[in-house]
Amino acid sequence: MDAMKQSEINEIQKDKKLQSDVDKFNEGEKTPWSITNIHQADWALRKIEALQAQMKEDKALSDSEHLRIEQWYQDQTKGNQDSINYFQAQLFHYLQDLRQDDPKARIKTPHGSVGTRKGSTKLVVTDEQKLLEQIKHTELAAKVIKQTINRSELKKVTQNADGKVVNEDGEPLEGVEYQTGEESLNITWPRIKGDK
Repeated sequence: MDAMKQSEINEIQKDKKLQSDVDKFNEGEKTPWSITNIHQADWALRKIEALQAQMKEDKALSDSEHLRIEQWYQDQTKGNQDSINYFQAQLFHYLQDLRQDDPKARIKTPHGSVGTRKGSTKLVVTDEQKLLEQIKHTELAAKVIKQTINRSELKKVTQNADGKVVNEDGEPLEGVEYQTGEESLNITWPRIKGDK
């Protein structure tokens, strides 16, 4: 900001009566001062211009500080997240070792417990054309075929038979399979009375 605009800002900050009028105006009160001539209008316009310049500078500073703080945060948390990933991998390997003897083993300590959660099983169409050809002349077609296969309806009218997808009559369907997601690590923290 140039010296002239800074001078305008300084004048506003030093004028206690003006600050009082601004406060009263912001509280909804009527102020005794008003613009009555071109010189006062020009004076007010200079103040507005200087204040807007100050706000623009403050915004630029805020933005640069925000970016700096965000970068600092990313730098700080990256190391923490890397450590968390490392510890989770070590817990997972230890849990796998325990499960060699007991497939349902869990790790329980005063600071938390570790187990796994099965991945969800979802219906995956691996060859849509093959599946369409197979079911287009069956009663399944009305339930599951639009322009493409309606996967939610297909899931309702099929079953998982040892990894194969079969229709309601037990006939295996080609071009579709059930896939089970990978196990994911599940860590829970002990609840302390009074915690929500």
